[in-house]
Amino acid sequence: MSRRRDVQNNLPTPTSSPVRSRGASSLPQQAAQSSRQPEPRKFVSVLNEYLSSHYPAFKRMTEEEIKAMLIREGATEETLWSALEEHNAAINHLLKNHGSLALMGALPTDDDRSVSYIPIPQSPYAFRFWDGGVEDIGQFFVDFFHIRQRVPVSTPPGYEIYPIAAPGDYQLGDKLMSWDVAMGYDPRVTGVAEKFSVPEGSRMRLIRPGHEDFFFIAPVRQSQFNFAQAVSFLPVG
Repeated sequence: MSRRRDVQNNLPTPTSSPVRSRGASSLPQQAAQSSRQPEPRKFVSVLNEYLSSHYPAFKRMTEEEIKAMLIREGATEETLWSALEEHNAAINHLLKNHGSLALMGALPTDDDRSVSYIPIPQSPYAFRFWDGGVEDIGQFFVDFFHIRQRVPVSTPPGYEIYPIAAPGDYQLGDKLMSWDVAMGYDPRVTGVAEKFSVPEGSRMRLIRPGHEDFFFIAPVRQSQFNFAQAVSFLPVG
């Protein structure tokens, strides 16, 4: 018995696997390669990536929201990929030639000095005004701002804003529509607080149930010119 064990212990150790010696060494590799599936194409919007990296207050769009944006711009379900490529090419062209994108509608940061407020009486809200990229066209963005919670909110139920014609302006506007609604978004679905825009110095009326109408004026930026103002008397001499 001991002799048999000694013989077994002294058997030479094979230097290669019997399977490999039969030319099957590539089988596991080939199987692993064949099992690898190509990674699915990612539906990435250059605009979405740019806004996410440059504007902290921007809420990153989901893939479904990107697709909805492209469909509103004229794409169909069948042309979404080509529409995305055209969209990205246009944004890349702007970035290449201008270095940055002028964004309208970005929410203000905590240190934005353009922000001002008008509290709404007998309510937890205030109107919040800020530049938001529309200062060059003489407008302000405005939204409803919850004073205690320090967050913007969508239009409270029953609240409606109407412009009031300025002296010499005979065209009365309809109810003020938010940018979100005008672009086809439903704030109740998106969960994003809607925002409006109004010209500087606009006279506005807030209508809400159970309260008298509230009248307010949008802010006016300081002009680069010094305009003379009328006086009620003239100096003698």
